[in-house]
Amino acid sequence: MPDFFDVVHTQRAARTFLPEDIDDETVARILTAATHAPSAENNQPYVFVVVRDPELRATIGELTVRPLPTIAIGATGGLMVGLTSVGAGSLMIVLLLFVYPLIGANQLVGTDLTQAVPLTAAAALGAVLFGHPQFGVTASIIIGSVPAVLIGSYFSSRAPDRYIRPIITFVIFASGLKYVGVGTTTLGWILAAVLAGGGAYWLAYARPRRAAAALAGRAAQAPAAAREEPVAVPVPTDRRDG
Repeated sequence: MPDFFDVVHTQRAARTFLPEDIDDETVARILTAATHAPSAENNQPYVFVVVRDPELRATIGELTVRPLPTIAIGATGGLMVGLTSVGAGSLMIVLLLFVYPLIGANQLVGTDLTQAVPLTAAAALGAVLFGHPQFGVTASIIIGSVPAVLIGSYFSSRAPDRYIRPIITFVIFASGLKYVGVGTTTLGWILAAVLAGGGAYWLAYARPRRAAAALAGRAAQAPAAAREEPVAVPVPTDRRDG
């Protein structure tokens, strides 16, 4: 049987699977092993459900769309964009998180960007028909924003959620403060304080935890032969003098 750490170091993500079903005995062994996974105070706050039906598995794997709440989000966001030009990004993301709290950050950003195309196109058409757009400013913004959007989309589709969600939170926080009337200088100091506080938290808590976890992982990878283990020495129960 291979060593446990050999299995850990050589494991790869499985994306293709055989069509055969796994027998109940193997499933039971896998679930038994999973129940031994560590959890806070050994509470094991999880439930294992075995699904055999292929159609049901496919349904579970897909994001369940809620049409009526999602249409209401679109109507609210469209109204806000038409009235204030705010909502194509910040408001839509917040509302989508209320309806789809388990959606990944990359899916969230991609969904918001995709819906923003027809939404902002309709808002732009309305502004041309009923408003007074400044085309010189618009052209300059487009020249700078289009390449930046492509770069941002590239990174957001590959970066983990733990990096994307704080960025989204920071941007929405800054937008909210600005729209409630916070001055530019005050806003700059507030955002600088937030960044400094986040950096201090990372240095004081997050970084030491990751370093400790990495150190524990390296210690666990030490060869078993290098570890000192107690050796049982048999003690004779019947001793005879020669």
